[in-house]
Amino acid sequence: MAAVPANWRDDEMVVGALFSPFRSREVNPQGYDTKMAFWRQELADVCRKQRRLQLSRRRLEAEHIVGCHRPSCLREVFTNLRRTGEAVAVSELRHQCSASTGWVAWGTEMLVWRPCRYCWGLARRTIWPEPDEENVVLMAALKEASDELYSRHLAHLAAEQPAAGALILTDRLHVLHRDLLASRSDLELALLQLQHQGRVTVTEVDGRPAVKFRLEGEPDRRPTVTELEKGVLRLTLVESTLRERVEQLETSQEELRAKAKALLKTGQREAAKKQLRQWKKTQALLDKRQTTLDNVQGMLHAIEESKHNRKVMEALSRGTAAIKGAFGDVTIDKVDQVVADCQEMLEDQEDMDAMLARPISPGDAAEAAELEEELSELMGGTAAAATPQKQPSTPRQRGRQELPAKPPRAEPKDLPSPPTVSPGKMSEGSKTPRVRLIAPTLEV
Repeated sequence: MAAVPANWRDDEMVVGALFSPFRSREVNPQGYDTKMAFWRQELADVCRKQRRLQLSRRRLEAEHIVGCHRPSCLREVFTNLRRTGEAVAVSELRHQCSASTGWVAWGTEMLVWRPCRYCWGLARRTIWPEPDEENVVLMAALKEASDELYSRHLAHLAAEQPAAGALILTDRLHVLHRDLLASRSDLELALLQLQHQGRVTVTEVDGRPAVKFRLEGEPDRRPTVTELEKGVLRLTLVESTLRERVEQLETSQEELRAKAKALLKTGQREAAKKQLRQWKKTQALLDKRQTTLDNVQGMLHAIEESKHNRKVMEALSRGTAAIKGAFGDVTIDKVDQVVADCQEMLEDQEDMDAMLARPISPGDAAEAAELEEELSELMGGTAAAATPQKQPSTPRQRGRQELPAKPPRAEPKDLPSPPTVSPGKMSEGSKTPRVRLIAPTLEV
């Protein structure tokens, strides 16, 4: 038999071949395997589309009527799936999931009870037909649904952060995830599978089933339900009940007021007064319920704040431990010693820099002193040259200024007085010799 086409419902021959009873696999192994693979996929699609886990043979035969063909091969399909372990009876699944997970219980289950159940089932199917009322569960569909339920509820807890934490009633869980599993019994099977895997714990609170999910980051074992969590869940249930009662009383008040107005319009004042008296009683009862509700909500708020405070303390504790681990054996004395050593090394570095900047030979020091002296003289000469002097206007004057200064002439002490008359008119008897004064000439 070739692969089943996608539009197999439109081909009557294909439908007849698929819905007919199985023949022995030795006759046509390929056709047997192809037909079995088709029904395996068809049952998985039924579980996914109808959002259910339990499969009934009679129900499937009634739902898969195509034309005049009714599937008469489902008994062989169910037997084959149970033999390969792909499908498990509901009673057997409950027994497996509720069994203890210790080593002794595991060994007893694997070595004693499971072989006995297999042999008994094989003998019963050989002698007696398979009971029609026994439903089966596809393990692949169960695993897929339980994983989806777990991931969805963890996302819900992260978004809503309810006061009861990870503990929730099964009824409330079914309401939240009705679009995943339609029936309550299928939800219980998914929770049994999660409990068997150690991801949830199913318990009872005041006679009502509740389940606690293992949050991300918690140890990889079945979560433990504490009395505090049960108490918080009870408070949450009381709050829900009180809120519903308050809403009912408010609705009743509105109805009573509307009736009183209608009676006043028709002139029935006594009947309107009766409705108002009932309204006042309802108002008094509403005030009491509202006060109680406020108290319960205050307690839940305080519990929620305490959880946040605990998380803050845990975060601070982890941060302090991380800081201590980062510092290690570092102490204040060691830090002080390191800072003092750093300051001492810096001072030594400054001293070494100053020593390296000094001249190495004495000659260099003398030469430096002479250079300093010459610089001082140059500075003095520059100051004298800066004094203004009168410059000669002609070259002759400049030459005269360049000559050395003439010493002062000495005055003669006993020189005769100059004559008062001219030499020609002097008397002949005068014996005074003539004196001819010759001025000294200055050679240039």
